[in-house]
Amino acid sequence: MGAVMSGYLESPVTEKEVQDGISKLGLAYGASSMQGWRVANEDALSCVPDLTDNSALFAVYDGHGGPEVALYVAKYLPMLLKTQYDFTDGKMEQALRTTFLAVDKQIVLAETADELQTLAGTKADDEDDEDMEDKIKECEELNEEAQIPLVDLLAKYKQKFKECIEEEMAEKGNFEGSGKGKKAKVDVPDILEEGGEPAAAGAADNGREKTASENGESETAEGSSQENGSAEKSETKENGAENGETKKDEDEDDSDYEEEAEMTDEEDSEEEGSEEEGSSEEESDDEDVPTEFDEREGYGSGTTACVAVVREGVITVANVGDSRCVVCTKDGSAIDLSEDHKPESEIEKARVEKAGGKITKDGRVNGGLNLSRALGDHQYKQNTELSPEEQMISPMPDVKTHTITESDEFMLIACDGIWNVLSSHAAVSFVREQIAEARASDKCSKTWLSDIAGQLMDKCMAPDTSGDGTGCDNMTCLIVLLNQDTSKEAQKRKLESDQSEETPDSKKSKTS
Repeated sequence: MGAVMSGYLESPVTEKEVQDGISKLGLAYGASSMQGWRVANEDALSCVPDLTDNSALFAVYDGHGGPEVALYVAKYLPMLLKTQYDFTDGKMEQALRTTFLAVDKQIVLAETADELQTLAGTKADDEDDEDMEDKIKECEELNEEAQIPLVDLLAKYKQKFKECIEEEMAEKGNFEGSGKGKKAKVDVPDILEEGGEPAAAGAADNGREKTASENGESETAEGSSQENGSAEKSETKENGAENGETKKDEDEDDSDYEEEAEMTDEEDSEEEGSEEEGSSEEESDDEDVPTEFDEREGYGSGTTACVAVVREGVITVANVGDSRCVVCTKDGSAIDLSEDHKPESEIEKARVEKAGGKITKDGRVNGGLNLSRALGDHQYKQNTELSPEEQMISPMPDVKTHTITESDEFMLIACDGIWNVLSSHAAVSFVREQIAEARASDKCSKTWLSDIAGQLMDKCMAPDTSGDGTGCDNMTCLIVLLNQDTSKEAQKRKLESDQSEETPDSKKSKTS
């Protein structure tokens, strides 16, 4: 890994994490993920070819603020989906909506925090040696005390209590006799019998009386002070009426002055307001940017989620954020099965503003996220008067369905690292060309689909970081073949490959 340069690495990490396989439904798939120019890879994948006997799940998650939420959702969303009654009943659209809301709520449960910290790499695996030794010693002491007779245990803590009281009084100067460093004389049995605090307070008072009696000069000074105070009090009493009238006049003058000051402040405020009305809208946009960033996992971090479930010949896609799912037909057409959730969209903007947020001039929610729906990011979900789906950053997915036909060739799911560079049509056209070339040259190896996914990412990666950031993001994409004949052909090749290799190759890393 190269050195970090201005938020990017000096050289990109092109090693790819890949997955390949075939489901019981005959769906061949290949997936690849690459860190690229970023300092860490925050993406995640869900390839669950056999979610149930009649369904498969494929998903891409593009994390931000850390990888933990993307990894967490990739792990638990498929499991949560299967527990939904709507899923069992075949109501896939509602099951996905319910699952998205459920996993988003689960992210900020107290019992989830430790796992998120582990996934984020912020939780230490072991306790500090010194802290561990202290804890062990404390446990040993408690175990020893449990074996001590009650009478002896009370005597032990009586002595500790006496020492604490003596030390406290010595620090405050409440001790018998004169001279620094002399401890207070405390009768612990009396303190315990009288309830502790009252007796201790009495001892402190006695200490103060003795100290005062021994310091004659201090008493004389105090007496003189009291006499002066009495004289001043007498003089004030004799001139009470005059002083009262003067005080009243001063109060009235002060009241008039405060009223004039308030009027002046209001006038100044109105003048400033009229001047601000003439200011540009761009300046007002920046006023509501959050001043504090919540770094807690699940609050300052989140993920997009583009999830496709294939069941009984139907693809159901649920999406939050700007990852995307596209189906390519045999004539090269691209069918979008998801919609990018960007803050500048009229629907998204209306919800953000209703929840108390603002879209800044650079297209970000309160100057932060450049997407308007995601899982996690709970610092944007704090309006208690609104439901989860109505928050500034909503976890509610858009859901679309597509019935697979003979003209459908493959499905491509990818994060915005791909879509920021290529359009849906351009991306599927490239993949389609690579698939045709692999078939023509008989290169449909065990990892041929993940190889093609890797080639797509290499095509999208920027040669350097001198531009606007396009092509410098993490990249993850997933290809699923939908044509039954092609899937059977790939399955046959996979079985032949498995026979020649003892170890399965469902997941591995490679360098391009």
